[in-house]
Amino acid sequence: MVQGLEEDEKKVLDYFLQNVSVGTIISIRELKALYKVDDPRSVIRKLIDKGLIEQGYGCYNLSKPLREALFMLIVSPSKKA
Repeated sequence: MVQGLEEDEKKVLDYFLQNVSVGTIISIRELKALYKVDDPRSVIRKLIDKGLIEQGYGCYNLSKPLREALFMLIVSPSKKA
């Protein structure tokens, strides 16, 4: 899934892996300032089309399947203990 992503798409996905749900305006500003993504809206749109990010009301979210996979990665080590 990640292997086929462009460099800016990887940056934006990394941002949303760290910030699972972010307001639209803040995410655009932070992606430009901190991640040096020139056109974050178009990159976010591509990731929405690929099913990696979802658009909510005034926010963007990591997609539900990715949130669930991330949760399982976090919870699984504690189950083995």
